[in-house]
Amino acid sequence: MRNIKRSSLPGPDGYPPMLLKICHSLAQPLSVIFTSFMSTGQVPLAWKQATVMPVFKGGIASDPSNYRPISFTLVFSKLMERVVVLDMLCYCKEQGLISKQQHGFLARRSTVTNMLSCMNDWTCAVMNRSSISKRPLILCVTLSCFVN
Repeated sequence: MRNIKRSSLPGPDGYPPMLLKICHSLAQPLSVIFTSFMSTGQVPLAWKQATVMPVFKGGIASDPSNYRPISFTLVFSKLMERVVVLDMLCYCKEQGLISKQQHGFLARRSTVTNMLSCMNDWTCAVMNRSSISKRPLILCVTLSCFVN
């Protein structure tokens, strides 16, 4: 509940996300509700629905490809989704299911950290006169066209 953005817009239910920040007394009842949903494997239909709005990215306004969709979901379903994702991520980390080479979809990791890790490995290999596999070099060439 602490990580909910104050600036987020209300979902289709009209509840502002800030409600979760200021009403700490909701934590226990929501925990009971979330646990109930997880044990039955069912959530209310309204929690599965979203209001989708197009947001203009720039360029020619009449070109549909210049828009990206934004989905507004219920604040409580968003919170449950975050709880489930965090629990799954913790489980995967504890069980060693996430490789150290995994950079996507992890906090404080990105394509930049992936490239830095690769460059470090390649630099160490060259300095140690180790052989370098051709596959990572092909990846480097392929990614270089996106950097420019």
